[in-house]
Amino acid sequence: MTESTVRHLSQESLPANRWPLNRLALRWLNEAREPVRVDLPYLPQLLWLGFERNLPVPGAPEREWGSLELAAGQMLDPSLDPLRIMRWFQNNPDGPEESEQSRNLQALLREAKNWEEAAQSLMEIFWDLLSATNPVFRPQEVRV
Repeated sequence: MTESTVRHLSQESLPANRWPLNRLALRWLNEAREPVRVDLPYLPQLLWLGFERNLPVPGAPEREWGSLELAAGQMLDPSLDPLRIMRWFQNNPDGPEESEQSRNLQALLREAKNWEEAAQSLMEIFWDLLSATNPVFRPQEVRV
């Protein structure tokens, strides 16, 4: 554990930042040498880092990148409930049970080779979630 990680652990103000998903996100934020806000969940901070550093969103049409970036930025609003944010990331209505989604997301973050891969995995899940929950992001249906 790095000195930076130890410092963050002692300063955490959000109980949700002690959850395994946020612990993994913190690891990648530290690797990217990104300043970390302890008053926000780490997972949306990792998501935002991917957009901030202009990583492509796997699976999403390029034309949606700007809208996705805006939506990711809104996840950093300190007035949002951190517990609801974390549950949202693990609750795709088109996916398996929430516990399995959580395990899958943890595995993706744990097995990533670097912060970019971790952020892109999260960006892809973000796209899938928005596609499943928001009609604006649903792929256009083919009409015959």
